[in-house]
Amino acid sequence: MQPINSSSSWAKASSAPSTSSQTSSKNSDDTNVCAVCLEEFEKKITVPRCGHAFHPKCFEDWKIASAALAVQYRVVGHVLACPVCRSELDSADYSSEVAAVGLEPAAEAPLDTPNPVTLHEAILNRNFPLAQRLVNDHGAIVSAETLKVALENAAETRNAHQVRKLLELSSTGYASQEIARMVLGNVLQKAMPQALNMSDHSYLQLMNFVKVFLDNGIQAPESVNKAMAISVQRSELNQAKEFKCYFGGQLDLSTLASALRQSINEADISKAKMLLILVMPDDAVRTTASKILAERLANTLPQAEGMSGMNFCRIMAVTRLFFRFGIVNPELANMALKICVLNTELEDAQEFKTKHRAQLELTTFRTVLLKMTETLDLKKTYSLLGLILPDAAAGNIARKILKEFLHNKLPQVEGMSGDNFGKIMSFTQIFFQYDLVGRPLANMALGMCVLNDEFEWALEFKTKYGANLEATTFRTVLQKMAQTWDERRNAKRLLNLVVLDAAARSIARKILTEALQNALPLAEKGMTMRKFAQIMTFTRLLFSHGIGSANLIDMAMRFCILNGEVKQAQEIKAEYRAFVDENDQTAGDGFTSSENRSHKRDVNHQRFAQAIGYTLTGNPIKDYRNMAKIVHPDMPTGSNTLMKELNRLYNR
Repeated sequence: MQPINSSSSWAKASSAPSTSSQTSSKNSDDTNVCAVCLEEFEKKITVPRCGHAFHPKCFEDWKIASAALAVQYRVVGHVLACPVCRSELDSADYSSEVAAVGLEPAAEAPLDTPNPVTLHEAILNRNFPLAQRLVNDHGAIVSAETLKVALENAAETRNAHQVRKLLELSSTGYASQEIARMVLGNVLQKAMPQALNMSDHSYLQLMNFVKVFLDNGIQAPESVNKAMAISVQRSELNQAKEFKCYFGGQLDLSTLASALRQSINEADISKAKMLLILVMPDDAVRTTASKILAERLANTLPQAEGMSGMNFCRIMAVTRLFFRFGIVNPELANMALKICVLNTELEDAQEFKTKHRAQLELTTFRTVLLKMTETLDLKKTYSLLGLILPDAAAGNIARKILKEFLHNKLPQVEGMSGDNFGKIMSFTQIFFQYDLVGRPLANMALGMCVLNDEFEWALEFKTKYGANLEATTFRTVLQKMAQTWDERRNAKRLLNLVVLDAAARSIARKILTEALQNALPLAEKGMTMRKFAQIMTFTRLLFSHGIGSANLIDMAMRFCILNGEVKQAQEIKAEYRAFVDENDQTAGDGFTSSENRSHKRDVNHQRFAQAIGYTLTGNPIKDYRNMAKIVHPDMPTGSNTLMKELNRLYNR
């Protein structure tokens, strides 16, 4: 009769005969020691035919005790065996010993078979040595009912030692196995709801209790899974791993989901990693884990803006861990990218885009880009645009945001500090580098540069992006220069930026006319040479760019004469004589002209003058010549072509 765990050391010792039974006492290593009391021999010894030596008294006591036990338990056909090797001894010796203790011979016992009640009592009284002897020596069998009751009693205290003894005593039959599985399952079923409230001692006691069943060959997959689940609930993941590796345990999805949520919420990366190792690879697990990660990322999104660096790193570490285990899909990758962008951690965002092909939503892009127009973080702006471009929709959004940004900054640009202005222009150039540029944007940027007297920036925008200065900005800046008679350098830069078409020339003439008219009264009162020089430098600069007329020349000459600078007046008249005729002569300037041209009268003088922005002087001949030069400054004065063109225009 073999126990369930037939490979245990205890079972081997009780079933296999000793090797000393095959040798004589002379060859035994224990020839000088009694096999019963383990004391050395003195003179007399008793040696049965099996070869083991005993003190005579020890051997007699053994025979008496063995016979008495057989009578007590009514064992029929009792055979005396060697206490060492269990070899059958001489029956005569056995009979004489029965008489010596005053008992009836065993053959007269009324029972023909061992009494099962006796074994039942021994087991219930936890007298396992006696129960083992009855099983081994007399073939007693543990009944299913006895095993059930005894295991349930042991389960109440989770006594692993008692369970081990009971399983060693019981058979390997289906009934015994089924009872053991049932008892183990009931214990674990009761323990499941108490797993988190269980003390460490109680948990260890329960695990030892479970392992006794498993070590003794009780195949109970459901119980193994429950034990594994309890271990996971208590975060005893090494124990759970043991159940998986040695007993084939599998973790149910509900327990996994609960443990994963806890590990994510606590940012316990090592725990989450061990959990995934326990259950991967498995498609159902991937689905469950994906849902859990999606929930966590969705809950993080509203807090992403302004999230602390530590919290951000934790959520990203969890996300990367799941992705390494193949728990990744476009939705998860996009959510992770969105969190990175909202927290302006754009290097992490680039990683998710590169490795997992994540895409940024347009709404998020708009939100973050608007935020960057406030912070003017050049590096992050460059990275953000690189995340989403090229994309036509994103490009349109970026252009609109830049347009609004420049429009809002335009009123503040005059007098702005160099650092602030430089940031604004650098921010704008980042968009232009990604080809997010159009003529209106380039013109706005150019206008801002001009308003802030940043002509180097302005020239760059004109050269690289073909920007043109708007007429309103040109008028504003030139008026400012005319009021302060700004130095020649900035005025020259301004004029070089402008395409001097008819509209621009007209604006410039009006501004210069107004400025000179305001300067004439000052000249009559007396003006410093420095101021006079500033006014003339500015005036000559505009004349050199073709912004002139007979009226302006006349005003400039009169300004010089009022300041006593007759020579400068003559120089101006000589230099710009194309604008002068015999009616433009100023008294005292010493300059005469022999020009004598006839001009066709025009009944539409006033209307034509208004069309080209000219103010009539009341002298038709003079007005005719001045308007001719305004319309066609490139044609020689008095040429037939010019006259025909003027006649044609007037006749309109």
